[in-house]
Amino acid sequence: AAETVNAVQTSYPWLRGSLAGPWGLLRTWHMLEPPEVHPPAPRSVVEAMAAVALSWKWWRVATILLTGFWALLRPKECWSLTRESFALPHEHQHGNMILIFLGPTKVALRGPKRQYAKVDEPYVISFLLKVLSALPASERIWNGSSATFRTRFDDILKALPIPIASILPGSLRTGGASTLFQLWDDNVQKLMWRGR
Repeated sequence: AAETVNAVQTSYPWLRGSLAGPWGLLRTWHMLEPPEVHPPAPRSVVEAMAAVALSWKWWRVATILLTGFWALLRPKECWSLTRESFALPHEHQHGNMILIFLGPTKVALRGPKRQYAKVDEPYVISFLLKVLSALPASERIWNGSSATFRTRFDDILKALPIPIASILPGSLRTGGASTLFQLWDDNVQKLMWRGR
């Protein structure tokens, strides 16, 4: 529903001041019927999924899984990444981390136009350095459709001996947030900065 109001607002900018009613109705609807939140993907499951992906030579899927989880990316943000989106540790002056430039994001209309994320988990940095170093700048990390990614995501889940059918690609962000919240001793401020 919010997407519809946003579409009207974008298509007809002069109506922006007249949309208080629809936005109020939407807020009331969300209070009465909260939106569904993706269940968090546990760290151990994401790491197992990445291991299966690598054993199947699906390095692109493993890259998206680990980057999406540790950088708290939305699925659409993951699928739009190119090699050029990543600033490796030797390409910047901010220490042992990988910075990720995100193109237009979900909040670009109401927040900053450019956003960045980062990965500072040592084993993920090592993996990404190996994977990304040989790629041309314009190479897309995920070169398939979102449906193809979802099919591979589901295939990997089926291969794991655990009953986790409710995990979705959007669960990477919530799972990463839950993991970092625990690792950072419940530091909500730090998590809010990381999650953008």
